[in-house]
Amino acid sequence: MVRGGLGGGVNVHLAIIDSCDGWIMGFDPSVYGFFNIPIIVILLVGIFSKRIPAIAAKTVIILRVFTYYMLVWGTGHLFCFAIEINFIHIYGILFAAETALMVLVGIWKPMVKPYEYRYNPKVDMMPWKWSIPSCVFLLACVAVTYFLFSPIGLAYEAGIISPWFWPAAGAVLLVTVILIYTALKSWNRKYAAYLLRNRFYKLKRKKNTLKSLQPSYYKIESK
Repeated sequence: MVRGGLGGGVNVHLAIIDSCDGWIMGFDPSVYGFFNIPIIVILLVGIFSKRIPAIAAKTVIILRVFTYYMLVWGTGHLFCFAIEINFIHIYGILFAAETALMVLVGIWKPMVKPYEYRYNPKVDMMPWKWSIPSCVFLLACVAVTYFLFSPIGLAYEAGIISPWFWPAAGAVLLVTVILIYTALKSWNRKYAAYLLRNRFYKLKRKKNTLKSLQPSYYKIESK
């Protein structure tokens, strides 16, 4: 069922892109503005503040729909004039405005009891030894992808790829190997030590020596 759904979704997207003849590539990024910036604003404000109420997030989401539509398309559809601002700039303007709005709502009507994080996992939270190396590998893939489709890669005008592509890719590979090695030898131990110091965690070691101190050997429990 999942495989069939994925195949059907791919076919539908390919059909839309083919029928739109490039229009979809300019349309999609602007549509994302309806939800991506409000999510970022709510997450950031939630991280740095403990007293801003939920009504602030709801207000931002509702106002975002109308404001973003009017600034990008609404004035042209309803009033026959367009606001000559790129939607990326509108992202930035509304990001600042929505952040300020949430802060003002928090000042006007703060939560009586500030939010307090309670560590109460419902699943096994054993840290994985390869979590940090996996993050490094994914970041390296992103960097190589940028190089591949950049002017030194497939967008190189004088040939298939630029002579600088392979040195750049090799440099990324070298840095990736060094960071993964460092993560396995040092960062995992520091991460485990941090969990031991953190007041929300109580870890049981299966190994007694500090040399074997790796997150993969730990099981996290709440106090």
